[in-house]
Amino acid sequence: MAKSKKILILTSNGGTGQQSICQSMYEYLGEYYALSKINVTTEVMNNFDPLSSIHKNLNTEIVYNWLIKKNYFLLLNAFVRFGGFLMKHLLSNKIQAVFDGIFTKEIPDIIISLVPYYNAYAIKSLARHIPYIIVCCDIDITGYLFDWPKIHFANLCLCMPVEPHENSGFFQRRQIQPKQIHILGYPLRKIFSQKWLVRPKDQTITLLLGGQGSEKCLQYLTRLLAYKTAITINVCIGHNKPLAAKILKLPIPSHIVLNVIHFTDNIASILMDSDLLITKTGSCSIFEALYLHKPILMDCTSTQLFWEKANVDYINQLGVGLPVNRLDDCVSTIETLLDSEAMLEAIRVNYSKLTLPAFFSKFIHLLNEKIVPQLEFNNQQESE
Repeated sequence: MAKSKKILILTSNGGTGQQSICQSMYEYLGEYYALSKINVTTEVMNNFDPLSSIHKNLNTEIVYNWLIKKNYFLLLNAFVRFGGFLMKHLLSNKIQAVFDGIFTKEIPDIIISLVPYYNAYAIKSLARHIPYIIVCCDIDITGYLFDWPKIHFANLCLCMPVEPHENSGFFQRRQIQPKQIHILGYPLRKIFSQKWLVRPKDQTITLLLGGQGSEKCLQYLTRLLAYKTAITINVCIGHNKPLAAKILKLPIPSHIVLNVIHFTDNIASILMDSDLLITKTGSCSIFEALYLHKPILMDCTSTQLFWEKANVDYINQLGVGLPVNRLDDCVSTIETLLDSEAMLEAIRVNYSKLTLPAFFSKFIHLLNEKIVPQLEFNNQQESE
């Protein structure tokens, strides 16, 4: 593969899912392509982010991550919807102009976008022949086609983790053809593709409420410490370093082993050595558990983020996890699950029926066999 082909990745640091996927792109594609990336939240919005007018150290990304840490999901839903309103009605032309400048400077051969909300403005800034690949990091893809113009972009490629729950009319209204839609699975890092040894069973629960580290970890942990039998609890606090001190002040019963885990690139081995994952309903952690065939308890104790509701429906449909609707029910739900061989066997059977594609084997084939040859053909036609 020609290293001269330049891929520009559009990403952000909102949450940690896009960061993980961006890392996986470098792991799998860096050997074959010249990769670069831009953070759209800071590099595109930096000149007119309304929050920066309040304070120079504020931006949308910082507030977004703070709301996640504090578990203010009702406010976060409103924050994202209001941000979309501003982009659509006040900032769309400015955003497109910034993308014009970025693409003129970078001169990419291919764009890979991992971000929602910006794609309609970015793709209108491209020369018509440049491939624009949207890798949807969520099951709910509506945000990735936000404010989509009624124009057919022949250079668009839409990659999704599972079959879309949107009906065909959703795509027809946006003039997206079936041949432009590809179901490729979820783009996990290389560590998730390795072979794992079967380990002895010792009842280990991993609490992972997002890479930013939700304050709700404390609420869950205080209840889990009432567990009556011997158990190991991994508490993943992500980037929320102050949370560790609060956790270590809790009285830990002698029959419970508690591991406080800061942000790590080794989350795959932690999950693999777990009997159960308790997680927020974000796509990255959900799919990491799915690919490792782990039972999942989904935190549904507060307002859900509107773009994550499809994840809950998907896990319920697969029959490999349960929602936790009340914090006070988490221990009884865990006991019911871990102590029920029938329920665990049902989850194992349901996982045996699940076939999730290996994203990068399909994605690299798509690049090599379709996108790059078409790009070279278009370039040849233009030169003639």
